[in-house]
Amino acid sequence: MNEPMLFDDVPESADAAARRRLALAFCRRRGERFRNCRIHNFAAGDEQQRVVVERLTGYLARAEENVRAGRGLVFFGGCGTGKTHLLIAAAGQLIAAHGFSVEFITGPEFAAAMRRAIHGDEEEVLMPLARADIAILDDLSPPIGRVTEYQSAALFRLVDRRYRASKPTWVSMNVGDKQEAVDRVSAPVIDRLTDGALCMFFPWESYRRPQE
Repeated sequence: MNEPMLFDDVPESADAAARRRLALAFCRRRGERFRNCRIHNFAAGDEQQRVVVERLTGYLARAEENVRAGRGLVFFGGCGTGKTHLLIAAAGQLIAAHGFSVEFITGPEFAAAMRRAIHGDEEEVLMPLARADIAILDDLSPPIGRVTEYQSAALFRLVDRRYRASKPTWVSMNVGDKQEAVDRVSAPVIDRLTDGALCMFFPWESYRRPQE
């Protein structure tokens, strides 16, 4: 399969090709369905979607400043609205353009990893996420109900560590608004994730459709 052009606006330099390879590898690791996620191929068919893309593009245009200041991304919205697509596309763009280190984990993967670490060393889970220039927590809110007290405490330790270090955390949640995110994850975690972050709502219907 031919790879699409990663980012046309990445300036040429001695290590540009290496950064592009890292960005492509990052996208591939997200799985076959997400390997070609790019900003330009996000289906922005209405005004709300175009505004989201425009605001995200503005954030990426000032990426070095935003990352240095620890300004995160928080995407709220229903399932299938393109939150993961844009998180992966944005991360790939910053890897290719600036060489930032990015760690990606889904909410269910984080929960499973922390369950395994209850009687082990949770630092094995938290340290790579804490050290990265950008940490992505995709689908952070659980499918049903709220996170357990142990998972909430672990999330707080991770998010607070990054917050104190002024490192941005990018998050997507299948919730309708910030209050629902607070109810399902915890106020201290959401408060830190949203402080200074670009928070956007994805209120449109799911892209996913059954075959007719």
